[in-house]
Amino acid sequence: MSPDIIKSSRALSVTAVLVDQFEPDTVYASTLTGLYKTTDGGKAWVRIGQSLQDQMLFSMILDRTKKGVIYLGGREGVHRSEDGGSTWSTLNTGLATLNIRSLVQSPTDPDVFYAGTNGSGLYRSKNRGETWEVVPTALSKQ
Repeated sequence: MSPDIIKSSRALSVTAVLVDQFEPDTVYASTLTGLYKTTDGGKAWVRIGQSLQDQMLFSMILDRTKKGVIYLGGREGVHRSEDGGSTWSTLNTGLATLNIRSLVQSPTDPDVFYAGTNGSGLYRSKNRGETWEVVPTALSKQ
């Protein structure tokens, strides 16, 4: 990354780095100040996703079955891009809190996603994030 990209200590807080399995020279890095992408194996990076309302990103998924599909989790919920990060849609239906700290795609069913929140527990989506439902957990206060 160029020195121009790193403007604060938050830029140094990389929360996820993922290599695109369809395009191995394409790598995405989510940070506490936004999302970055390289298409040349890391020689040059560009910032993408500036249209997202909040740039503090905590988690990221590259859909393993659909090229160019990225999911992000942050303080404003879950967002999806279907074009490699050029445009974004919000996927928050059913979430009681929008502070998403972790996202994962099921290894056995690519339509199933899980989201961990900061404040309202664990959620599951059976339709790639279109809607979310609370997942009961065995964890309880004792």
